Amino acid sequence: MKKALILLIVTICLHTPSVLANHIQPIQSLKSVLTPTIQEAITSYKNKKTTYAPYSFTTDFHNIQIKDIAKLNKENYYVIQVLVSTYEHAHNPPNITFNLTVLLTPVGHRVINIKSKEDQEARKINAFYKEAVSDIAQAFQLNLQSYKAYNTTNIPAPLRPFITKIIVELNPYISPPYKNVISPITFLKGNRGFIVFKLADGTNVKYELRMENQQWKIISKEKRPGKKMKKTLIWYM
Repeated sequence: MKKALILLIVTICLHTPSVLANHIQPIQSLKSVLTPTIQEAITSYKNKKTTYAPYSFTTDFHNIQIKDIAKLNKENYYVIQVLVSTYEHAHNPPNITFNLTVLLTPVGHRVINIKSKEDQEARKINAFYKEAVSDIAQAFQLNLQSYKAYNTTNIPAPLRPFITKIIVELNPYISPPYKNVISPITFLKGNRGFIVFKLADGTNVKYELRMENQQWKIISKEKRPGKKMKKTLIWYM
């Protein structure tokens, strides 16, 4: 039923140029049918695209935009261009826009391409974190390329108590509108790992982790001098 409905809606849209501009009922129905697939694709994309910064974007699926519908040479094959943004007015920056390409065929539909575009604030945040992590890695002579990075929003549950304690310790150094300390970043590889962060005076901090008897433990803590960052990082990131 859904497949037939999608094909019907797309056929209507292709023969009614004003539909895309006026957002009439066929487009709304098309959005409703595509939304679960789009949500799944964006969730998977965000999980794979690890960032040092603790992003917790709320995607505005209620305002999905159908930007274009194109019929392919094959019968009942269509390509739909979709745009989805994070909330721009209800929440503070950074914001991000997702551009998705959906392939529609007689047997179903799937997202075949997805790209994201960050706003200026998001790009600035990423640059800040990368610079800080680079300084930390250099200070401790760490090669982290083979480790998987986790920020505070996707940290494995067993490590959350460590992260929470660090955040509490960092809170006195954070006040609006900008800060120069980063949230702790965790790097894991097998049964070992590191938690790293930077203090307001530039001091780099490293906690070394080990998995022992199926439990993560901090086996050492170390501090080394580092670059004092400018207060340009938005305070809640």
